[in-house]
Amino acid sequence: MAAWRLFWWKPLPDEPRSLDPMPPLRKAPAAGRQNFGDALGPWLLHSMGVRFSRTELGRANLVSIGSVLDLVAICQPQALTVVGTGFIRAYDRPPSWPKQTTFLAVRGHLTRTCAGLPREVPVGDLGLLTPAPAGAVTKPGTVGIIPHYVDQDRRILEPVVDQFIAEGREVRLIDVWNDPISVTADIAACEAVVSSSLHGCVVADALGVPNAWWPFTKRVAGSGFKFWDYYTAFWKNPPPTLKAQSAKECLRAFEAWERPGLAAVQQRLRAIVESL
Repeated sequence: MAAWRLFWWKPLPDEPRSLDPMPPLRKAPAAGRQNFGDALGPWLLHSMGVRFSRTELGRANLVSIGSVLDLVAICQPQALTVVGTGFIRAYDRPPSWPKQTTFLAVRGHLTRTCAGLPREVPVGDLGLLTPAPAGAVTKPGTVGIIPHYVDQDRRILEPVVDQFIAEGREVRLIDVWNDPISVTADIAACEAVVSSSLHGCVVADALGVPNAWWPFTKRVAGSGFKFWDYYTAFWKNPPPTLKAQSAKECLRAFEAWERPGLAAVQQRLRAIVESL
């Protein structure tokens, strides 16, 4: 079979990132580095034997991980196959999709509803297929903090770190500009994870690492839609405690961590990828 033409999102060069106190925001890394959540899709597909080349959205016939359905609805690529993709925000009316569009899976029930798709379309984020790194050793008491790249600001993160230290935890800051292998290894080394990056939570779930979503700022696009959408793969009505606002709330979320039906979701997604 010919290689797929895969599209995945890459942040624009002028999108902010910083781990320094001054200035609060800097330019994104040079070309070649990208947000691990966006790089996760091609990395996973490659590791599972799917052949593809990268292309622009208008020429793509495959999209996987990421909140790119909004762009798909605008660009209307022909003969597109969608695997685990989602919207970035809610829509009142479903877009009109080209007849050749094939939805093998979308990220969650909210996306499925907004897209106007039947209930038979499976849900789940492909990041749930992330494998555990070989030889991973978890350090007890260590909490990984994964800020979305727009939240990489020490003035925001230092109070978060201080809260966990006050609770007797060690802290590991995890940089989403690193590659998926490095970020996955960092997550696996933690006893628990708190993240404002969706795929920080998704990969933690895949590895069985307790985690909580903490929106450190309002900078991440979509007002949390993609998180609630993702969680509907496990709950019809996701519990509000999945969203934390303090270290104490995170610790309670770690203790209560569960993802009902996770293995079944992973099994369905794996079968879909293997069929590509």
